[in-house]
Order: sequence, then structure tokens, then C-alpha cells
Amino acid sequence: LRNWENVADIFQDSKKRKLPMDEKSWEMGIGALAHLGEWKCARTNLSTLWKLGKKPTSNTYDYVVDVLQIAGEWEMLLELFENVRKRGENLSFESFKVILISLAKANQWHRLIGFFEQAGVSPDTDVLNLVLLACANTKEIDRGLMAWKSFSSLRNEQSNMIKERLEALKSDH
Repeated sequence: LRNWENVADIFQDSKKRKLPMDEKSWEMGIGALAHLGEWKCARTNLSTLWKLGKKPTSNTYDYVVDVLQIAGEWEMLLELFENVRKRGENLSFESFKVILISLAKANQWHRLIGFFEQAGVSPDTDVLNLVLLACANTKEIDRGLMAWKSFSSLRNEQSNMIKERLEALKSDH
């Protein structure tokens, strides 16, 4: 913890003194703030990095995504995703998964489905299961069954159980 505090202090001091910093320096500073749970500062510094015309590293985005997820800031995660996309950049697959998990924890099932469809990322088994669960929780039965069929190579015991739940919901209607 003390090392993260030292890095954060050096980072903040360097910014105050307007010392030149490359993208790696920003990554380390934002990463230190994230490790300290300073999500507002991490997010603000990411915005500053953008305003300076610098391109954040993938790790920088991952740090901000992680600290926002820990803070339960799912709305800010969606906003971050939109801002990154507008810049013509992409988040890592792990950050994509973290956003989905954050939406699931917040019971934002409709948003989870929309985010998955908008992101256009090929899922892994965990993502498929989250999407299927979201479809079951929102009664989006046909969407869930279509996703289950589309990603047959990712199916596992859990996804098969969720598919059975979707089919049971469909027969109830």
C-alpha cells in the first residue's frame, strides 16, 4: 500500500510541476490511484490524459475499469466504454467482462444485454452464461435461445441449465 501511495504522490507532484510525462508515466500514476481506491481521481486523470491528446495504454483503461467496478459505478463504466469507442479505441476483453459483471451485480439485466450486443465482442463461456442469465431474468427468451445456439462451442453445464430455464419460461407463456 505504501508503494502505491508513493507512486501516487510522485505522479500528482509531477503533474503540479508540469513535468513531461509519457503514457507509461500516466499509466503508473492512474494505476496507483486505482490501487488506492481513488476512483474519482483515476477517472479525472484519464480525462486529463485524453484532453492532452495522449492515448492511454490498455493497462490504464483496465485500472480505471477495475476501480470503477469495485466502487459499483456501473453507469460510469458504460460512459467510459462509450468514450473509448468514440475515440476509436477498444477496451481489453477482461475490461469488457468486468463491465458485464458489474452490470450483473447491479441487476442491470437489460443494460447487460444491450451492452453485449453493442460491444460486438466474441464471448467466452463466462460471458455467454451472463448473457443467458440476463435473458432469463428479463424474459428475453428468444434472444437467449438464439445466443445459446449461436455460440454452441462455448456451452457448458451451466449454460445448458440456463437454456433449460429459458425453455421452461417459454413453455409457461
